[in-house]
Amino acid sequence: MWYGVLGKIRRVHIVGIGGAGMSAIAHVLAGHGILVTGSDVAESRIIEALRQIGVTIFIGHHKNNILGAQVIAYSSAINTINNVEILEAKKKGVPTIKRDELLGELMKRKCGICISGTHGKTTTTAMVGTLLCELGADPTTLIGGYSDYFKGSTFLGKGDIIVLESDEYDKAFLKLTPTISVITNIEKEHVDTYQGGLEEIRTVFLEFANKIPFYGKVIGCVDNHEVRSLFQNFKKEKLSYGIDCDEADLKGTNIIQNEAFTEFDVIYDRKILCTRVRIYAFGKHNVQNAIAAIGVGLELGFDVDKIKDALEKFSPIKRRFQIRYSGESVVIDDYAHHPTEIAVTLKTAREIYKDRKIVAILQPHLYSRTKALCYDFANSLQLADTSFVTEIYPSRENVNDFPEVTSELIYKKMANAQYVEKDDLQVTMKEYVLKEPFTVFVFMGADLRTRSKGTVQISENISKYTTMKVGGTSDYCYFPQSKEDLIEAIRYFEEINMPYFILGRGSNIIISDEGIRGVTILLKESLNKYEIRAEKVYVEAGVDLPALVLKLLKLGYGGLENLSGIPGSVGGALIMNAGAYGSEIFDFVDSVEIYEKGHVLEIKKVKLKSGYRGSGLFGKVVLSCILLIKKITEKEKDDLLEKRRMLLNRRKESQPLNFPNTGCVFKNPQVLIEGKKQFAGKLIEECGLKGFRLGGAMVSDLHANFILNMGNATSRDVIMLIDIIKNKVMQRFGINLDLEVKLVGFDTVAVTNK
Repeated sequence: MWYGVLGKIRRVHIVGIGGAGMSAIAHVLAGHGILVTGSDVAESRIIEALRQIGVTIFIGHHKNNILGAQVIAYSSAINTINNVEILEAKKKGVPTIKRDELLGELMKRKCGICISGTHGKTTTTAMVGTLLCELGADPTTLIGGYSDYFKGSTFLGKGDIIVLESDEYDKAFLKLTPTISVITNIEKEHVDTYQGGLEEIRTVFLEFANKIPFYGKVIGCVDNHEVRSLFQNFKKEKLSYGIDCDEADLKGTNIIQNEAFTEFDVIYDRKILCTRVRIYAFGKHNVQNAIAAIGVGLELGFDVDKIKDALEKFSPIKRRFQIRYSGESVVIDDYAHHPTEIAVTLKTAREIYKDRKIVAILQPHLYSRTKALCYDFANSLQLADTSFVTEIYPSRENVNDFPEVTSELIYKKMANAQYVEKDDLQVTMKEYVLKEPFTVFVFMGADLRTRSKGTVQISENISKYTTMKVGGTSDYCYFPQSKEDLIEAIRYFEEINMPYFILGRGSNIIISDEGIRGVTILLKESLNKYEIRAEKVYVEAGVDLPALVLKLLKLGYGGLENLSGIPGSVGGALIMNAGAYGSEIFDFVDSVEIYEKGHVLEIKKVKLKSGYRGSGLFGKVVLSCILLIKKITEKEKDDLLEKRRMLLNRRKESQPLNFPNTGCVFKNPQVLIEGKKQFAGKLIEECGLKGFRLGGAMVSDLHANFILNMGNATSRDVIMLIDIIKNKVMQRFGINLDLEVKLVGFDTVAVTNK
């Protein structure tokens, strides 16, 4: 008989499953064997990740989405009055349950550690979760943001601890059942929920603190006046912490920080507990967060030296003083959406970048918050040299309910601020950088990643866009919609000195585990136009080469069929002069269109120095080309289609296509041995390296010039295997194998396409 984490419940439907909080619950439920379905209004990376673990997700809300569900879960952001799925559930008598109540049920079977407070919840939750994982506690961890350490917002541990970010909005945390509670601070916030103001907020936080059992503990930051006042009248077990308050039981001191990390000492009960604790995060507020995590570790009985080592593994949360780019100009992204958070973020920027201009760029979050705290917003933004304020992001609120509330409530109260539309931010930043090239731009509030045409993703794992499936994250990924978008974006990146790298279909490339600094421009879904012009074809750089060959053949045009087996985009093939079966793409090139130094140029083939696996295009931005083709008869078309089929079958028989790979790793050496041409794959095979494996990377036992990702390879595995192959071939044959694949991001400096 089934009796799981939710009793007899075997199927749960989640409304609004794409949100950080609801997706975390979906991960936990699915991990416990519950069949999870969900719905949301749009696709996202979160939804893609959930589908990969077997969650069925519908885009759009419809009454049929809940068929078969035994419980419907939803968050405070869902309007239950008019949501069709909630209404259908009530009509059919299917129980509906809010997120916080469901979390409370899940916590009853674990030792719950709840992280609460107006600010700092997400980072502190991630710190505690990281610390306990490193200490071997294997906790289930639910975070309200993306953690690089956990590769997401949720970690399903096998231990008996659950670490949970506990939100005070809608008084949700009162449904939870903590054993240990952390209160980072208490301030006026969520005025739509707490219409009684700060007095009501104090009362609710006290009620939350009192939820711990007699054997539990509340850990609170007494640098905050409200927490200090709460502790004065609190009768249960408590541990105070801080960096400014002398009354704190656990205190951080001797704080130093630079552009790489922050270090501090910790005093416990007025005695040195440990020295030089290091965290890879910035600002004194993160020292407070780290001390809270140390307090949790001590309460659970862990050794302080092990706590110190574990905390050093913490990776900052996305959009928490995240340095997106650092060069002449600096771009920082932070979720700061409350005046106190904005002030802390700008003070931290001042402390780190003492001699630079600080420009704040804020998209206010919520009409109600803007209305209630507009004076505080204006005062906090005064810490910047200049502020740009955009339109308000409504989130769960309706603009019609706040007709008098605009960003003007903030910037009109300031002497050094102006209003800028989101779509105009590019131009505004360009103009500012021309006057002040060493500027620090601090983006705060709602996510402003939509400030350019096309789509921008932040801290995107780039491996999934390559055929080798290895590599780290790119600071930004930009997906242009057209060739014109690409040109305009590159001009902008060059003006603000932002490094960029262009990626087509992702073959013939190995990206470092450290990722790519700056912007990766992905052409996979764009620059895909082609146009036949007599016996020539205009082709944009993002077009898939094998697909182009097939389309042309079906339309009655031949000549390119030998290129059928070359994976990747036309742009990538041009840069490396890709070839197969005796032909190279430059055999068919008439001209190439490139972007270089602010200009679009058309270059004829005769002016380009093409050769074996190379061209004069490396380091340039390829936009399009014109290829030579020929009109063919129906008989010729049938013959060439058959030839293409035979070439592809030959490729399947001779190349390992069942595992991720880059294609051929090495160029064939341009030397003769005993008058015979040499092939890289044959030389590697004769060294006995077929099937040789290092970590998750293996030399193919079918074709030795291929390195396969067996499922868990890192780029480090691949590079080390390449070195072994090169050394073995050199030792036996005296031949230095040159790489055909391109290496990106391995030199610790920003990769640039210049």
